[in-house]
Amino acid sequence: MREQLDAAIDRKVGNWLGWQMFYVILYPIALLQIPLFWIRFARHEYLRGQNFGILMIHFLALAFLSLIGIIVAAFTDVWGFTVIDFVILGLPCLVLGLVFAGFYGSINNRKLALLERYHALAMDENYTHVGEIAAQMGRSVTAAALALNFMNEYGVLPYYVDEATGELIHDEEYEELAEEDEDEEEEEEEDEEWDEEETEGEAEVEVEYEDDEEDVDVVDDGPLTIECAGCGSKAQIYRGQAATCEYCATPLSWPARVS
Repeated sequence: MREQLDAAIDRKVGNWLGWQMFYVILYPIALLQIPLFWIRFARHEYLRGQNFGILMIHFLALAFLSLIGIIVAAFTDVWGFTVIDFVILGLPCLVLGLVFAGFYGSINNRKLALLERYHALAMDENYTHVGEIAAQMGRSVTAAALALNFMNEYGVLPYYVDEATGELIHDEEYEELAEEDEDEEEEEEEDEEWDEEETEGEAEVEVEYEDDEEDVDVVDDGPLTIECAGCGSKAQIYRGQAATCEYCATPLSWPARVS
């Protein structure tokens, strides 16, 4: 469940976070992303830790760029900046990036746990109204409705909140999507089984083909190379013709297993 919720959050804010690596080169304008993100998603309680994620990306990216600056400055002049200058810039950025990464991970885990509790209550038949869930969670009705509708939108919860009444409505589209997913999984399993059967069949055909080749060799009237039982030398004999070893005069005969 937590993995599904985490993936849903990534899908909702992925574009914002993904562009942060590019926006790093636009400092200080890039920092406007933080208030813009907050303005857009402020109502969504489960996303309030994402600002720390943006800060983490920015500071770690700056630390990485400082590392590149250190390497380049070690061999050539970089607009008057020295290796020490880049070290002074990079170390604080690295430390701050790791600090914000810790905050981001901690807050994100708490928000995922919050969504899990929302999900558990929504799946409980005793709760049929968003107000009941909000009261149980100690959250506002708006916050609860946004969380529940978010999970429904990204295929995690089969219920959504009716805006007019606040009732939890079973989403028929969710069931259809679930059935489609099950059908796809069954088709994939059938395809895998079919592929395995084809592979086994091909192996059997190859074995039979090899056996046929051996049979063809057997009925051939050409010479057969065998090992002399007396001295171990190689000799060629023909079916139906008596032969002896040219080295030790041991009689040679056509092997019974090949006849």
